[in-house]
Amino acid sequence: MLCTLICFAIASAQTRTVKGTVVYAGDDEPLVGATVLPVGEGHGTATDIDGKFSLTIPSTVTKLKISYVGMITEEVPVSGNDIFVKMRDSENKLDEVMVVAYGTAKKSAYTGAASVIDASVIEDRLVSNITNALSGTVAGVQTLSANGQPGEASKVRIRGVGSINASMSPLYVLDGMPYDGDITGLNPADIESMTVLKDAAAAALYGARGANGVILITTKRGKDGKAKVTFDARWGSNSREITNYDVIKSPAQYMELAYQAKYNNAKYNLGYSADAAYKYAAANQLFDMTGYRVWTLPEGQYLIGRDGKLNPNATLGYSNGTNYFTPDDWAEGSYRNGLRQEYNVSVSGGNDKMNFFVSGSYLSDEGIIQNSSYERLSTRGSLEYQVHKWLKVGTNMAYSFGKSQYPDDMDENSTNSSGNAFYIANAIAPIYPLYVRDASGNIMWNEAYGNPIYDYGDGKSTAFSRQFMSQANPMSQLLYDKTEYLTDLFNGKWFAEITPVEGLKITGSVGLTVQNQRLHQVQNPLYGQFADLGGGSNSDRRPHKRS
Repeated sequence: MLCTLICFAIASAQTRTVKGTVVYAGDDEPLVGATVLPVGEGHGTATDIDGKFSLTIPSTVTKLKISYVGMITEEVPVSGNDIFVKMRDSENKLDEVMVVAYGTAKKSAYTGAASVIDASVIEDRLVSNITNALSGTVAGVQTLSANGQPGEASKVRIRGVGSINASMSPLYVLDGMPYDGDITGLNPADIESMTVLKDAAAAALYGARGANGVILITTKRGKDGKAKVTFDARWGSNSREITNYDVIKSPAQYMELAYQAKYNNAKYNLGYSADAAYKYAAANQLFDMTGYRVWTLPEGQYLIGRDGKLNPNATLGYSNGTNYFTPDDWAEGSYRNGLRQEYNVSVSGGNDKMNFFVSGSYLSDEGIIQNSSYERLSTRGSLEYQVHKWLKVGTNMAYSFGKSQYPDDMDENSTNSSGNAFYIANAIAPIYPLYVRDASGNIMWNEAYGNPIYDYGDGKSTAFSRQFMSQANPMSQLLYDKTEYLTDLFNGKWFAEITPVEGLKITGSVGLTVQNQRLHQVQNPLYGQFADLGGGSNSDRRPHKRS
């Protein structure tokens, strides 16, 4: 009884109940359905018809967040048991100026379907390219990612599929000029805003090219005032967050189930007696099915007993005098935590005659498997000068260099490939070694490459041969093979703006995009499917120019 009372007292001390009222600041009328959430942890609630709420919160919570459609979200301290909150109207967004096909327009005057993402939204998201910044931020826009390769651009679909046979990608317009260069070459930190045109208005200026929607990208430019220097550094980590399905991870459990399958086949399909079925399954069939021995057994004993369980005298690990065999966790050996680091610096300023913006950026983004990464070095410069009252000229130029280490067989087209590390790690039985070990159990290393030697299960790397994906070890391929894409991208715009009379502006623009992409691919001559051929190599160059 005393224990029950003590436990109840402790549980009661961990939570408390707060009550309050939420009203509109304009007329003190109660707000029905306002959302009340504890900041930090706990469950929220909503106000009733009288604007009142009652909420049980953990004792560690010191603030409540209260929100309502069309009102400014408030965070109030929990100073007592009765809270009174007045909410005010949020700022009117209808007079915001947005970029559209023919220039700019106020939201209140624009009749088409368009959404705007400004720099503050982009800066809050840790993304390597601008397509990922669209994910979950614009209604009617879907972003599809085929794989988790760092730096890989998402496929963007505006209001669904727009074509069966032709392209379904939207048209990108960069600072008023159609852009068909590498979208990953654009630094998100240089973007001032993005406007997504989603309806027939997208074709008003761009015709059939805008049939799948248009994304208008406006880069940053200098603003009036003293020169402003901005620097930011960001660090993060890439890791596999989605857990795997429940699969068999125990070598003992796997062998017991394998034995049961062989026993059932012998007894019910082949017509063996119980004793004959046991000897049939336990004697040779398990080794024939797996191709590997990873247990050491006393002489004359079977791995599986007559009760269908692993022999208690079996010891995990087996040596044939040359190599030692023991199971490895292929998932643990395949995945890693990748480091992401990004550095951005910019200088901007201007006056009534001139404005300028200069930026530089470095991004390094490591994937969750070895030799999967993306690096980008980019710079941008913008200059506008008011030559005369009626003449304004300017330029906006950018250069980026991208290096993408992009392993083969890791995308949606290679889900069952022997080179797909994700597939093999998920599908391989938990009895196979990942590495080649010497007779003492030490992992062997290739001194020339500085990497471990991996077991391909082909009867060549060791004496045993796997029945599943023989000649395959994606982790070895990731370390010993090399596939990389190098991309140089230059984009420039030059313009002159004439104002012959007040209220009339005539603008002429010239744009140039030059892209040079090279593929370097090398298959190692020591291990894997290309070893018998002495290795292999491939190179490709894809220049692109548009003005």
